[in-house]
Amino acid sequence: MRRRLRLILPALLAAAFVLISIYLTLRAISGEQGPAFDYADWADIFSFAVAAFALAFYILDRHNAANDRELTAAGLAQIEDDLAHEVLRRESDERARLLGIDRPTTHTVELRFERAIAWHPTAGGTESGTLSRIRPYFMSLNPKRLVILGTPGAGKTVLATELVVQLLEHRASTGDKVMPIPIKLPISSLETGQRLEEWLVIQLMAAYRLSRSAAASLVTRRRILPVLDGLDEMDADGTDQTRTRNAVMRINTYFAGSQNAPVVVTCRAEDYSRLAERVHDATPVELLALDADQISTYLASQLQDPDAELAWLQISEALREGPTSHTGQAVTGVLSTPWTLTLAVTAFRDGADPGHLIPASADPRDMARVRGMLLARFIPAMVRLHPKAHETPHDADTVTQWLRTIAAHLSWQEQQERSGTDIVLHTWWPIAGVKRTRWLHTVAVAVVTLTGIGCIIGSFAGRMTEFLGETLAHMRHPSQLEAPYLLAVIAVGIGTVALPVIGAWTVFRAEPQPCRLDLRQLRSRRGLRRLAAGAAVGAVASVTIGVALGVTGGVAADTPTIIVWFAMAGTAAGAAFGLLFGLDNGSADAVGPREILAADLRYGAASGLLVGSIGALAGAIAIGPRYGIAVGIAVSIIHGLLLGPVAAARYGIAMSTVAARGVLPLRLGHFLAWASNAGLMRVTGIAYQFRHRELQQWLLTSAPEPEPLAEVAGQ
Repeated sequence: MRRRLRLILPALLAAAFVLISIYLTLRAISGEQGPAFDYADWADIFSFAVAAFALAFYILDRHNAANDRELTAAGLAQIEDDLAHEVLRRESDERARLLGIDRPTTHTVELRFERAIAWHPTAGGTESGTLSRIRPYFMSLNPKRLVILGTPGAGKTVLATELVVQLLEHRASTGDKVMPIPIKLPISSLETGQRLEEWLVIQLMAAYRLSRSAAASLVTRRRILPVLDGLDEMDADGTDQTRTRNAVMRINTYFAGSQNAPVVVTCRAEDYSRLAERVHDATPVELLALDADQISTYLASQLQDPDAELAWLQISEALREGPTSHTGQAVTGVLSTPWTLTLAVTAFRDGADPGHLIPASADPRDMARVRGMLLARFIPAMVRLHPKAHETPHDADTVTQWLRTIAAHLSWQEQQERSGTDIVLHTWWPIAGVKRTRWLHTVAVAVVTLTGIGCIIGSFAGRMTEFLGETLAHMRHPSQLEAPYLLAVIAVGIGTVALPVIGAWTVFRAEPQPCRLDLRQLRSRRGLRRLAAGAAVGAVASVTIGVALGVTGGVAADTPTIIVWFAMAGTAAGAAFGLLFGLDNGSADAVGPREILAADLRYGAASGLLVGSIGALAGAIAIGPRYGIAVGIAVSIIHGLLLGPVAAARYGIAMSTVAARGVLPLRLGHFLAWASNAGLMRVTGIAYQFRHRELQQWLLTSAPEPEPLAEVAGQ
């Protein structure tokens, strides 16, 4: 929001400069008399108005920045407590979804890991540990820097999530607040050249609605423990690991005083071994493959029905034989990771014969064929296990095709040096084509704008000549104007100058950012102070304009009346814009991936109603009630699309385009939420991700090929 405020300021100052130039030119030509002098008075008036409101915007921005710096220790501690509560709630839910199959659960395999001494000199920790004891293991490290390694599907994200939950549960139960708040974030969104501190602040603002000042304070004071998931997902397979190396460099320059700051990183062991420089002063641990006993214990917890136990009898016998038989070795090899074990139980939960899990031999190619079979059965099984409530069920083939399209676009993002795993809805619009979507957005805005103008013209059809004559007469004799009419004309003039400029800028931005308006902030003292500050700044700016007009031009004989009218209007407008641009109490409130676009739509509706109301009042005073209503409706619609939900509008246009082609659903966010609950996707911060990278890769490589929307997106 602050960025938008700062970008509006130059536009208003530029408009003021143009109007002042017009004023000086006309004043020089007129010799301070005649009609030109009357028009120069108008330029003078508009120059004062635009410049004063530009100054008001600047003062409000500076006031907000000063308020941001007023975070007290007690206030920051409360924000930290709120953040810990939200993170624990979110990660507990995510852990239950990761471990569940047909429903969330807390039961899983007791993962084991060993310290990987070969990677780097260790910084503490015992030789081995388990999932249930990950917090004590982490607390034994000095410094507390941990790298979790493993093969694909070994449970790296599960172990990292468990660490976050255990740390926060310990904090909640004991009141021990020495440890910083662990925040699990997908590191794949870290851009090349971006400092880790800057990236953390942005992530906290987006995922937990923290103000920039609160997020920056927590990061600067090292009250955040970054749990960076997916270092191996920074670059595509087979590349030179440019982004991965940059990320490691940023992690190694993340200090707390003279020491490296606490951090947790997850990465595939093979990718980590290829790095010339690794995470400094960190203890690397590697997750071990599941053995036959662990697999048998997990299956026993899942197969509680006698018929299911009978169906899995052949697998259970092979596991009991273990390494003493080729069959036991092959089955153990196939089910050696939590991910493949989940795939197997899910794929055969519908009563099919689990005997297909037994590979023809222990040859890697035979085992790979079994894994491919499991992946092919996984999506249809999840669709059957998780039908949509009170809606038409999804078709497995349709879901598979949609997921293929999503995987294809993620591959395109990776080629553009963006995240190849994160699905952030408000940045998803390039899937319909970059240039195409921006031009369609422009056309949509133009259509709405012309429709609004048509409504305005239609409201006073039949008296156009009379209206133009009255307007020209008033412009030639501004000294005869009354204060309300003068105020209305100034409001219309500012809107005429500012809205087209700002509107064009918002539509043509390469990366529109969503906005939000949270009225709950009015319950905080800082929110009320900012609202009051907006009202005060608006009043001061408007009184300044009124005094200047009364002193310099004799625009109206009753200068006190002008000042009173301008003060009332300025106070109301300042409070309204303070509400839109200035409120941000910094408290933590977790945001789901879909909430960002919903908040953008709410902001657009609120800002459209606000500006439309101002336009309606100005039009009613200057011309008449009928005209005022038409102006209000038109301005509300136009402003709501231009300056309001820009990100949501562009997303909606893109989704309409691809949905018309049948390659994605119109309500993509709704589908991804269902897929997350079904266990096909997962939620990480404000992004959706495939539940596992192997599923994403399988969708790209399995027949049929996904439609190459990435080619369109590059246009």
